Amino acid sequence: MRGYELLAAHERLRARPFTDPERTVADAAVMDRMLQRLRREARSWPSWPASAEILKHMRAGCRHWLVVPSAPALAGAQDVTVVGFFGDLRPGMDHSAIYQLEADVVARLGRYAPVGLLGYYDAEIAPALHGNLVLFATREVPPEFQKKPQPKVGVFPVLINHKWGYISSDKKVVIEPKYRMAFRFTDGLAVVSTGEGQWGFIDPEGKVVIEPKYQGVGQFGEGLAAVLVKGKWGAINKKGEIVVEPKFERLTKFSEGVSAVIVQRIYQQITANDGAFINTKGDYAIVPGIAIASRGPVRSVMLLHRGPLAHIRRVAVDTSSRTSAALVRVLLRERLGHDPEYAPMPPDVPTMLNAADAALVIGDPALYYDGDASRLDLGAEWTERTGRPFVYAFWAGRPGVLSTADVIRLQTALAAGLGALPHIASSYNGHPERASLNEAYLRGNISYALGEAELGGLTEFYARAHARALIARVPELRFHGHR
Repeated sequence: MRGYELLAAHERLRARPFTDPERTVADAAVMDRMLQRLRREARSWPSWPASAEILKHMRAGCRHWLVVPSAPALAGAQDVTVVGFFGDLRPGMDHSAIYQLEADVVARLGRYAPVGLLGYYDAEIAPALHGNLVLFATREVPPEFQKKPQPKVGVFPVLINHKWGYISSDKKVVIEPKYRMAFRFTDGLAVVSTGEGQWGFIDPEGKVVIEPKYQGVGQFGEGLAAVLVKGKWGAINKKGEIVVEPKFERLTKFSEGVSAVIVQRIYQQITANDGAFINTKGDYAIVPGIAIASRGPVRSVMLLHRGPLAHIRRVAVDTSSRTSAALVRVLLRERLGHDPEYAPMPPDVPTMLNAADAALVIGDPALYYDGDASRLDLGAEWTERTGRPFVYAFWAGRPGVLSTADVIRLQTALAAGLGALPHIASSYNGHPERASLNEAYLRGNISYALGEAELGGLTEFYARAHARALIARVPELRFHGHR
């Protein structure tokens, strides 16, 4: 950080200690460390995406939330102006309204990117102590923000005697103040809260349209709104019906039929996030012909256990793969006849097995495991039970986004990767001595086709997951281009 400006003596307020020079210098040092962390985060991206929203929980459990409306603009900025502000969570105080306001503001950041806004960074510097940065590409207030606002006509939230209600444009109360929090009307409805964890919607006449029963909500857009149910975000329509199953870490306001979502996956002790989009039905379109699948033993998705399977009561789950976490639930329910307790944990096998009767491990911890625990290969177990392959992953995206040429490029990339398997096996993770093991795994255990057999296995998995109430419905398989 090149520099900062201290307030003049007459600008300092005794009642506002953060205006003291010493506090300013300390805050500037914190901002500088936050910027350095932000740079490291950006450098870790394999390529600059069009935009980014990343939510991480670090080793101390602290939250880090970064929103970048235009990543190329941030990458190309020569000088960046940073506004920082800090605050701590107060014990015994309900902060859900603040979080709701923050989410509402962040959801609108994209509209300010054309006039210089580069990003928003909320870092929990220490437990319950937050630092917030807003990054701009200019020091001056853009002309767009200097225009005198035009008077608006409608109904607006207002705080009267510690309760929120609504007034008309001529300042008459039209909805009596009785809410703990209230937001402006969008798409014909307004978000209101009657208490902690009680969010719903009213119409302009004050009639409750959707009962305040959700942990959190987003504003309506195109007839849909995000809702928070048991810690996961989904979407409802204006009748209050769930139309997108609550399973996402974050879900923004719908626009042009889509919403940006964050799908969480935990790896080691850091939470990483995959950005994606869902359409108004929560569906994806699949890139045809390409998958990560197995037709028997997979070796990289294992249930490790001590003692007989029948005695399993608690399973430690490495949630690096949500698919595998669902698969183990399906298979153990069928094998044991009951559902054991599942506990998400970082993929440290000794710790997992000390805390539970069995551990679901995925990827390298499973492939290279050399301990003495018994193993159940979930790929082999699935195929033995169903006679079908199991599909762990496929390329997917919003319907209509990829052209036929894009699909061909992905399929060509698969062919190139298969041709380079020896090189990939020998250079992976810096252990050339594992080259033969890696190549045997890539050639003998993993299948890369998404043919009729794999699609049959995928449909079967969806059906069994739905029967166990792991998904809200069996999705229709839709494809980009032509299969």
